[in-house]
Amino acid sequence: MASSKPFHSEEELTCPFCSRRLREPKILPDCLHRICRYCLAGLIRATPTNLLLCLICETEYVVPEQGVDGFKTDVRMAEIIKSLPKEQLSQPNIPQTHGRREHYQNQLSEGTVHGLLEESSVSIDMITANGWKICGIANNNQGTMVLSGEVHEERSVIISIDTQGRVIHHRELDAERGSRYPAKFFCDFLSELEVATACLSGQVGIYNLRNKIYNYRRMADIFGIWPDNRYLTCVAVDRANCLILVGAKFQHGLGTDIFVFNKHLDFLHTLVLPEVVQHNGGMVVDNDKLLVCDRKTHRSFIFTMDQGRKMIRKTEEFAKPERFVTGQLSIASACIAGNSPFLLWADIKEEDSCWLLTKYTKDGSEIQQVNFVGNDGLAMCSSKIAGVEKINIATSVLGKVYSYALLPQVDHVYL
Repeated sequence: MASSKPFHSEEELTCPFCSRRLREPKILPDCLHRICRYCLAGLIRATPTNLLLCLICETEYVVPEQGVDGFKTDVRMAEIIKSLPKEQLSQPNIPQTHGRREHYQNQLSEGTVHGLLEESSVSIDMITANGWKICGIANNNQGTMVLSGEVHEERSVIISIDTQGRVIHHRELDAERGSRYPAKFFCDFLSELEVATACLSGQVGIYNLRNKIYNYRRMADIFGIWPDNRYLTCVAVDRANCLILVGAKFQHGLGTDIFVFNKHLDFLHTLVLPEVVQHNGGMVVDNDKLLVCDRKTHRSFIFTMDQGRKMIRKTEEFAKPERFVTGQLSIASACIAGNSPFLLWADIKEEDSCWLLTKYTKDGSEIQQVNFVGNDGLAMCSSKIAGVEKINIATSVLGKVYSYALLPQVDHVYL
């Protein structure tokens, strides 16, 4: 007698992120594709924009306020998987350790060049008390740090703090009303007292720390029309040329553009990135170099720009720290410190994500240092105060900023 059980291919039973049999499968509402609850939770934690892209069909979703619990569990699929014989539930050969920190320490002890960093942290109670979601961080050379983020769907916030974590000033800002995208707010210092900003919902602006004035322009006013399926993804400053670079993307389109503005918020031109970049989730300008984090493909690139910042002349890709990873890699952020590029990678494994701060050679081809830096962090920047260079990493909702002082360069150290 034929079985009454519905037939499901192995592909349907497999999570597109971890490539394992689905565990507590969550179903995406429009495309109906499924993903493990744990993988979905990790992806939500690793993105500062509240936007998720289906890994199969590229349909984009705004993360609900309940986070992973806002996506329905596919109870029927869970029952089917539970009914399968245990011997069919094959598991990948992923290293099992007593703890993630121990795993990294063991890997580092096998001869990898490892640079220890002096760690400190500050807590900003205002962030946790108000439930703000931080997605941007920037530092000037006078000891002022700026954090930016979301109050709720139509309101952003910018906060300036001192080196002790004390709030100097904060201001809530109106985002685009009626936008389908949340009021995620990104930032970078244009000068010692001016902060360039970009809002996911379609604003580019400059916030003055001295007089607390926020000047901005709506993308719809600049271009005459701004499609409701287009959004801003990040901001970076070319300080040498006083330029503001703003990343943008269409919801369902491939590729990404960079809009270039001067310090008066006049639109100058568009810099088109090569097709290899599908979602510019963060970028850093270093002279004629542009570091880009692709949040869709989880790859990072170094582009060489021409003098006018209008064309890309050369493309190189960063190596991934795969030998240190026990889960799935997701790129989080980038910065320049000590004349070297640093990338922050999220190692996502079920609900136990860890972050790796990785130092590279100038061309990104070789990894020089790998440092385990905890289990939360979305945005980072560098600072140099009183001759001490630091990398600062902001958490999304915990209200903490972790700082890592770069120790003087020494010959290769093997632990």
